[in-house]
Amino acid sequence: PASVTADGSATSTITVTVKSITNSTMSGCTVTVASSRGGTDTIAPASAVSNGSGVATFTVKSTTAGSGTMTATIAGPVVITQTAAVSFIPGAPAKLAFTVEPSANGTILAALAQQPAVTVQDANGNTIISATDSVTLSVATDHLCNTTAGSGSLAGGSATASSGVATFAGVSFTQVGTFYLKAFVAGLTSDCSSAIVFGKSALSSL
Repeated sequence: PASVTADGSATSTITVTVKSITNSTMSGCTVTVASSRGGTDTIAPASAVSNGSGVATFTVKSTTAGSGTMTATIAGPVVITQTAAVSFIPGAPAKLAFTVEPSANGTILAALAQQPAVTVQDANGNTIISATDSVTLSVATDHLCNTTAGSGSLAGGSATASSGVATFAGVSFTQVGTFYLKAFVAGLTSDCSSAIVFGKSALSSL
């Protein structure tokens, strides 16, 4: 198929037919295939010998979404001018990832200088550009986000994904200390942000 899921298992078959200048099929020719994306795509076998019908067959797979152009070369070397395009599409939504981490330091009651962004991804980290999920943040006290903060109030903790990315605005917290943000969407694996140290403002210290 011209389009396959970028899951590292689904494969697209590339069939190369070797012909002479007189258009006769040629057997016994060593053929290799390369992707325009290089090692991002896995092509097997590394080389193949054309059979009695002049045909050499390869498969290509990847865990990275995108499009690649496959080019065949016959030992000699002779580059076959025809190419094959293969599109690798993301798999099913599986997890969330902080693709923009929040500020490492913040002031209570004030919006973080760097607001977080959370991306909906498949199991291999490809962005699900069709995702429009509402992503919710909560505050945790540990780096695995297993323990929810017992006090304090979070503002700006909800954003809707556009093209697979939920960009937050106005995220702030009311409690002094070191905390983490946990991103949540039902049915997807959550992600935990890097640490944020919230301190008092000069005014609140008076």
